[in-house]
Amino acid sequence: MKVAIFGSGAAGLYTAILLKRANPSYEIHVFDKEEKLAKKLFATGNGHCNLLNKKLLPNKFNNPNFMKPILKEFSYPVLKKEWNEMGVALLEEGDYVYPLSYHAGSFVRYLLTLAHSIGVLFHNPCEIHDYKRSGSGYEIDSYGFFDRIVIACGGKSSPNLGSDGSFFRTLEKHGYDIRPLRPGLCPLRVKENVKVLQGIRHHALLKASNDSKQALLEEGEVLFKKDGLSGIVVFNAESAIYRSPYVKNPKISLDLFPEYSLYELCDILSRAKRNNPEDPLSSILPAPLEIYLLSLSKNKDVSSLAANLKHMVFSVSSSYDFGDSQVSIGGINVNEVSPFMESKKEKGVYFAGEVLDIDGNCGGYNLSWAFISALLISKHL
Repeated sequence: MKVAIFGSGAAGLYTAILLKRANPSYEIHVFDKEEKLAKKLFATGNGHCNLLNKKLLPNKFNNPNFMKPILKEFSYPVLKKEWNEMGVALLEEGDYVYPLSYHAGSFVRYLLTLAHSIGVLFHNPCEIHDYKRSGSGYEIDSYGFFDRIVIACGGKSSPNLGSDGSFFRTLEKHGYDIRPLRPGLCPLRVKENVKVLQGIRHHALLKASNDSKQALLEEGEVLFKKDGLSGIVVFNAESAIYRSPYVKNPKISLDLFPEYSLYELCDILSRAKRNNPEDPLSSILPAPLEIYLLSLSKNKDVSSLAANLKHMVFSVSSSYDFGDSQVSIGGINVNEVSPFMESKKEKGVYFAGEVLDIDGNCGGYNLSWAFISALLISKHL
């Protein structure tokens, strides 16, 4: 059996190793247009490589109905066992799971040396333009005949790391239904002038809405940028908003003090004002947030200030572009594949990872999906 894998990112590299380990006689070829293999994987998780999440819930993905039976089969203990069998020990930090080295570079080097040692063949830099049916398999450009193809070329997120979405043009020619690609897990631009807040970090309870309907409610740190908002909770809000094909009047509401009720916050500010009537807000806010809050409040009374702190609203103008996104929203419609990720249009063609219309929240969900899709293929191909 001769197998071609398009892409050496997480899904492609995982698939290559799993297939070769399970089937030593298979000839596994990985094609990548980048000179550096697994380029995007080196940069994941701020260089720490957040491999998995202990709570792999369907509602953390854009298509929970598709993911529910898959996650029932591939729970965290199952995935942990698979990694351990490949010699990768894991480090658990709350629900986030990393390689024990806590270093993406060493983890990727381990996978690449493992792949080479078991006989996976790499061709890079090498760009595949097309493939065509030939007997029981496929001819791939000038590289000859292959029995099976695994397409793991990613989406359009972080194009500087290799996944620029160019292969979707080829897949369109093959008749696949491709859901529109949008940046996912990236900062949001807002209509308000927030330049004064640039660089400020603050814990908050974030509520995202689209067309007046709640899209996300999540607590975490928000980072203010010169033209918008960033941070993990904002990334998740961005995906929750832009997964919808219809985006209308999206808003972000921040409760900057979720640990206090409105009454309690009024009491805190009242006591501060009695003691320091000139500048009570400095007891709870950094100066830039104090300036911004005062610009919002027509009335400077305690109740108005507290209300704005509990409900600071921003109108979203757009998301950032693919260059700032961690994942792509959209891709090959999941109705185009079998439960084992095999194409329903072209027998012997499989899809793994981000190329499919599956995207998850921050926190190891997308690398979990890359590994799960590789496992599904390796157990069937």
